[in-house]
Amino acid sequence: NIPVAVYQYHLLRDGSHAFRFFSRGLAAICGLLAEEAVSNADSLFALIHPDDQANMSTSIAESATEQTRWSRDFRLLHRHSGSIVWIHGESQPKTMPDGSTLWNGYLADISEAKRASEELRRAKEGAEAANRAKSDFLANMSHEIRTPMNGVIGMTELVLDTELSSEQ
Repeated sequence: NIPVAVYQYHLLRDGSHAFRFFSRGLAAICGLLAEEAVSNADSLFALIHPDDQANMSTSIAESATEQTRWSRDFRLLHRHSGSIVWIHGESQPKTMPDGSTLWNGYLADISEAKRASEELRRAKEGAEAANRAKSDFLANMSHEIRTPMNGVIGMTELVLDTELSSEQ
């Protein structure tokens, strides 16, 4: 009943793979039933966003080879709506006696956090652009005011330092 999908993923030495277990949270995250993922691991891998598939394959292979914790943010395409779902996944690999690798981990939907982060980034960029515009405006106005004021002050000094003629 936790709001993440807990799983056990098994990568065999021959390159075949299977999910040995998936919690029911998977359906809430991406619309795929846990039973479907367990019966066919490729059904979940097919939902990985095309731009993230190569990185996912590489990261899983590295985790298996180096026996390091797997931790990634990636996108899934929701099975029914086709909308993008941002996922954070973590798992710990374990080498089995037959040389295969077994991961125990979880997948969490981080879509809301990603949206909030993106909105914050856009707001920050907007504020920085406004600050640059203000700085540019002040620099230009300072120049536009300073130049004629230097002329007025210079002419005033000339008038004060000399005898006034009728023209002055």
